[in-house]
Amino acid sequence: GDVEGKFGHPCYKLRLECTEGTDAVVDCVFKPAIAGDGDGWHRAPMEYVAYRLSRMLGMDLVPPAAYRKPPGGIELDYRKFDGGAFMYWVADAEELVQAGDYE
Repeated sequence: GDVEGKFGHPCYKLRLECTEGTDAVVDCVFKPAIAGDGDGWHRAPMEYVAYRLSRMLGMDLVPPAAYRKPPGGIELDYRKFDGGAFMYWVADAEELVQAGDYE
């Protein structure tokens, strides 16, 4: 179903199922790449960059994210997107200001 991003970016909460190998099931959010950057907040690739940077700095504050841009695009709810970010869904996530002293 649709969930609205904090800065008005369209997002979709999904349940992904691995059909090869592990049969794992993961809840995630898909943030499609859309036209315009919304002062930087609409840049879906930045979700992956934020995750990698958090890991590199040893902070572990950003949930796992992957950016995908497959040749045929991504179809969701009868819409087709060129690409987008998939982020692990954290049900009880806190805002950064609540997680600690990271000013």
